[in-house]
Amino acid sequence: MASGNKKTNILLSVVALLLLLVCVRSIVVPVGFDKERRQRESLVRQRLVAIRDAQLRYMRERGRFCGSLDTLVAAGYMADTVAVIPFGGGKRFSIEAGTAVTKAGNRQPTVECGALYEDFLSGLDAASVADVVAKAKAKGQYPGIRFGDRSKPGSTAGSWE
Repeated sequence: MASGNKKTNILLSVVALLLLLVCVRSIVVPVGFDKERRQRESLVRQRLVAIRDAQLRYMRERGRFCGSLDTLVAAGYMADTVAVIPFGGGKRFSIEAGTAVTKAGNRQPTVECGALYEDFLSGLDAASVADVVAKAKAKGQYPGIRFGDRSKPGSTAGSWE
């Protein structure tokens, strides 16, 4: 009978250890994800600010925004490395420029440039990334970080501001 109790105690100890590991992981993974997410978002914001600055200089000189990162680089407004999304595996920021009609009926230049969460959070906990994307979409927000909005004339505000 003592042998059966010993086996039961060992089994209960193993189960308790596994539960402890699950509990620790449930705390460590989100904390680590949030820390890494903040660091990556900071780097993405820095690049977006540099791209926005280049766009504003381009706009002042040419009266419109530029729809191509390559053009901004070739014209000397920014370095080519700025166009690459940090941790994005070589992907580049998306960018669109155009015009929109204001409430007064005037046409005004627009620009939008951003990086998706799925691009710059790649390699992190997939469930946490999917949760961040789902929350943004549920709120009707861009699922990443961007500045400007093609539907809002004159807007160059960043989603982080």
